[in-house]
Amino acid sequence: MFANTPQMTAGDVLNTFYRDAPYLFLGGAFVCIGLMSAAYAALRRAWDSLLIYFALFAALYGLRLWIQSRLLAVMMDGSAFYSQLRSGIDYLMLIPAFLFFTSLGLPGRLERIVGYAAAGIGGVLAVVVFSFHDSNLLHLINNVVVITGLVFLLVRSMQAGSAGNENFPAADFAVIRWGLLPFFLLALWVNLAGVLSISSPRLEPFGFAAFLASLGYVAARRALRRDQQLAEIQSELEVARRIQRSILPAEFTGSAKFQVVARYVPMTSVAGDFYDFVVAD
Repeated sequence: MFANTPQMTAGDVLNTFYRDAPYLFLGGAFVCIGLMSAAYAALRRAWDSLLIYFALFAALYGLRLWIQSRLLAVMMDGSAFYSQLRSGIDYLMLIPAFLFFTSLGLPGRLERIVGYAAAGIGGVLAVVVFSFHDSNLLHLINNVVVITGLVFLLVRSMQAGSAGNENFPAADFAVIRWGLLPFFLLALWVNLAGVLSISSPRLEPFGFAAFLASLGYVAARRALRRDQQLAEIQSELEVARRIQRSILPAEFTGSAKFQVVARYVPMTSVAGDFYDFVVAD
């Protein structure tokens, strides 16, 4: 372990933990959300790019909050790999982030080009950091890419209106856009502060939490809407079942010479139900 703890008192370590506690909690929550999304995508056994990109985005965002915490920095002081990882995860974040935002609701060709370009630049920056070392130039490039991409996506999402898309109906897409707004604005401010070398509190994770809350609200409303639709279908089926049963006679006329036996077989085809009458001597 690369530790510098002898130079710190127990009170210093405790104060560092208290300052990091909100971000460690949010990081754990984001990682759990990402893992649950990945598990849901695997259970569906179908390639859903939007869900997979979101799972990677949320998990990496949570890991970044852990890796860049002050407490871990104290424990890993002197580790060259940790220094590379601390910077490289910022660049890796660009890949799932812009792929997710591109597939969220802006399916135009220009939006895909911008999203893929930003993700590609993030991948190149990460390779450079892990292969060589970090530099102020790489941070500047990262800040400029994030600012440019977020401004473009923000403007395009506002121009798109609330018409909805193939992934979300109009009402759900409007909620998600309002949830994205604080995250976009806080992310823009953090990267502008990085370009201008301005000290700024870490408020971006709270914007990401607001965005996840909007997604959770949309998911809950969809689940409630599906339950209501299922209840209506069940009610309609029950009415149809009572009507079909009323068609059959309650009893057949008895006879000393023959017996009538009826069998009712429900059919799911267009041909309808089938009634089989047997006359026995």
